[in-house]
Amino acid sequence: MENIHSILPYHIKHLKVLINNLKQINTILNRCKILATLTIYSNNNGLLNLIAKYFDRNMSTAMNVLRFSIQLRTEKNQVMREERLKQTRRTIQIDS
Repeated sequence: MENIHSILPYHIKHLKVLINNLKQINTILNRCKILATLTIYSNNNGLLNLIAKYFDRNMSTAMNVLRFSIQLRTEKNQVMREERLKQTRRTIQIDS
C-alpha cells in the first residue's frame, strides 16, 4: 500500500483496496479527495470494525459492513438514519 501511494492518482472516484492497518485508510483519504465509493477488504474483522466505527462517527457516508469488507459511498442531502442488523451485514446511512 505504501508503494502505491506515490502512483495513486488524485482523481480516483471508485477504489477497492486490501488493507492491513488504519494508517493505510488515512493515506487513501488524504490522497483521493473525490472518492465516491471505497471498498475496503481486510482479513482482520477487528480492523474492519474499527474502521466502521470511525466512519460511523466522523463521515457522512452510506456504509455496508460485510464479513471481510466495508463498502462506503458518499451521500449528498441524506437526511435519514437507518440501521439494519442482519446475520453478517449491517447497513448504515448517516445524516449529512
